[in-house]
Amino acid sequence: YGDEVAFYFAWMGFLTKWLCFPGIMGLGAYCFRWYREDDIDHDEYTPFYGLITFVWAVAFVQFWDRAENRWSYKWGTMM
Repeated sequence: YGDEVAFYFAWMGFLTKWLCFPGIMGLGAYCFRWYREDDIDHDEYTPFYGLITFVWAVAFVQFWDRAENRWSYKWGTMM
């Protein structure tokens, strides 16, 4: 099928693994807000969750670039 399909499935696997962290953090934030009976507009910890999500997204892109280059070299598709 070619390089495009291989990289698609590599990206999907990489993304699935990396989405575990924000998923667990989001569940924790939801449970914390539920326990305190806050809504999202009045919870003082929501900006910190947003900041953590931003840092996660930047790290995700950087690590994906590394993984993509590693797989490209391994598969002999470097351009």
